[in-house]
Amino acid sequence: MSKLSVIVTVYNSEKYLKECLDSITNQTYRDIEIICVNDGSTDNSMSILDECSHKDSRIRVISQENKGVATARNTGLKNACGEYITYVDDDDIIDNDTYINAMAHINDADLVHFGIEVFGDSNYAQRCSDDNYYKIKFKGIKKLNNKVILNSDVSVCNKIFKKSIIEQNNITFPDGLNYEDAEFYFKYVSCSKTAYYLDEKFYHYRRSGDSIMSDTFEGTEKAIQHLYIMDNIFNFWEKNNYLDKNEKLFKKLYESYFNLAYRNSKTEQRPKVLYVASEYAEKFSKSLKIKTNFIKNLANKRYHEIYVPDLKFYQKIYKTKKIYDLIDRCYKEYTWILGIKLKKQHKDIDIIRRLNFIEDELVSIKSIIKNNNQ
Repeated sequence: MSKLSVIVTVYNSEKYLKECLDSITNQTYRDIEIICVNDGSTDNSMSILDECSHKDSRIRVISQENKGVATARNTGLKNACGEYITYVDDDDIIDNDTYINAMAHINDADLVHFGIEVFGDSNYAQRCSDDNYYKIKFKGIKKLNNKVILNSDVSVCNKIFKKSIIEQNNITFPDGLNYEDAEFYFKYVSCSKTAYYLDEKFYHYRRSGDSIMSDTFEGTEKAIQHLYIMDNIFNFWEKNNYLDKNEKLFKKLYESYFNLAYRNSKTEQRPKVLYVASEYAEKFSKSLKIKTNFIKNLANKRYHEIYVPDLKFYQKIYKTKKIYDLIDRCYKEYTWILGIKLKKQHKDIDIIRRLNFIEDELVSIKSIIKNNNQ
């Protein structure tokens, strides 16, 4: 059996930490080391780590000043001795047979991927979306092509990685940034050929009210970091000559991550998202052989022609109209457009939702266009 390094980043998790560590030490796969990186906790987490490490010699504790989960994961990675690497968040739990099942297939592929169950007392409205996102859509060994990559979640906690691939390609997490899983995952799969998929939900992800993703769903200034992550991935692929083979993938990812950044940012921060996205698009355009309309329009700051979340419906109707003109006409002359009279009490909830969305977006989009024309 080959040694597996399980890296646990710990920050003020006294409520759930022991349950998390118990689920790891109780694994039926015994040849593991458990590296706990205490990221400057101010609660009782360090005492729990000391207690658990005295009971189980496989637990190693490393303490550092609070620098964020990405840096803590890098610390754990630098100190890992195993041939294989995996991660567990300090408030999550795993089934006892997780690693014995996953490690049985590690020699068949560059990556082993198993399922996640989301639980907890936060973001119930997102639960259906969570289930779809984390659903394992493949079975057995698969070549890591664009279809497979785009239909796999980016979490690092439900995967087994080969340390040799990580070290050979100098793959790390982005210090100081959130959404760090995405950067690590997309760097890793670009250097890999195959993945083995297990559809069992071995990993149990606790969604709490103070988590990064809960914060994101409610609107956050951190959402723009999706763009910073994409810039890091672009730089990594370009430096290591992976960009040509991943150009189609990158263009799809950039549009997707722009939408995440824009949609989940607060209204007053959306102009900055558009500006940063345009600067990156202009940079990317110099290296991409074929530019999509999305990247061209962003690079040229033609914001009125880009796809804004939930506006595709209206773009189909007014393909030759500018979006900011379209928003005015759709909202003020909606009866004329569709030949129906629409009021707030109208039963078509989807149309009302779209109009409410447009009303919210109007201020930020017009602001950008006005600034761009000055």
